[in-house]
Amino acid sequence: MRALNLIRHDSMSQRVVFVANHEAAWAALNEYAFSPSDSFELLRHDNSGMEFGAYQAGLNRLFKEVDPDWVLFANDTFATHHSFGKVYRDKLAADLQRSFDCPAIVGQVVSLPRSYQMEGSRTHRWMTTNLFALNRAALVALDRRVYRPGLESLVTETSELEKFFAPRVDRVLREHLEAWLFRARPGWHWYASDPLQPGNAAYMARKARSILQEKYLSALLESLGAEFVDLNDLSVRRKVVREVERKMFAFARRVGQSVGKDKKP
Repeated sequence: MRALNLIRHDSMSQRVVFVANHEAAWAALNEYAFSPSDSFELLRHDNSGMEFGAYQAGLNRLFKEVDPDWVLFANDTFATHHSFGKVYRDKLAADLQRSFDCPAIVGQVVSLPRSYQMEGSRTHRWMTTNLFALNRAALVALDRRVYRPGLESLVTETSELEKFFAPRVDRVLREHLEAWLFRARPGWHWYASDPLQPGNAAYMARKARSILQEKYLSALLESLGAEFVDLNDLSVRRKVVREVERKMFAFARRVGQSVGKDKKP
């Protein structure tokens, strides 16, 4: 299922809001006997803003019912391409039991060797947003907003690379994203990266806008003095176990893909 987003509150009680960005996600949830209750709710969303638009829709609905200590955000891909095994789950659960006297975000931190500026905030790191959590202080500091529609204008749907990002996108960030999305520069790449061309311009524009939402959320929290709690901050023993989990996950994926190919007519 694509663009299925989970927003979860864990405290004395639990409140879960599923947001389906596409009919396929909606149908799949209902097919698996999803039954709304006082703790679970399913919303339809029009996919505007992609996962961040859905995150915001779920957050708005959540705040009509509760004032949570933590909100956990996840989309349907957080354990699809990479392992999110017991080590990560235990670390996440432990971090959400901690109390902070400042805004806090929990997730997996990624950084660049050079800092960049984004809409007035400077940072060199960000939190991956396929799964992350914000405490109450962070949500208050963000004015309960994780999606900023104004950032959409930073990307133009075009196959001309020099016009794809708006001039005000920081050069360091632009070069990183050109390498990540389009393999236009040396560096690490997204698993679905591909040279920009007319056939993929619309899809890449949507993806780039989501990435910029992710980058800005962290840059803004950085400027607000938030604490970044990294799920990768593990003991040596847990790092070893995590690597075993990753290898097992990768092996299972390869086997699954091989079986899938064999079943094709």
